[in-house]
Amino acid sequence: LGILEINIEDLKKRIGIKPEDCRRSDRFRKKILDLYQKIMAENTDICYTYRKGKCDKRGKLISIIFYISENENFPDPLNLRDFI
Repeated sequence: LGILEINIEDLKKRIGIKPEDCRRSDRFRKKILDLYQKIMAENTDICYTYRKGKCDKRGKLISIIFYISENENFPDPLNLRDFI
């Protein structure tokens, strides 16, 4: 469905995480990105994969690139055609 590159600090604000929480990128990946990925795949009609985006001069990750697609494994509990 699309590709989104987002600054990590902006992403944290959008999902309600304090900037000082999950400072390490590996912890952020495990505790947030992987968890949300699983939850979305189980409960919505979209899913995503991701990879690291831009890094600063010291190698600190500053953005993430999301690849958003249709979740083919999601059972549609309400089919619009059946509803109409």
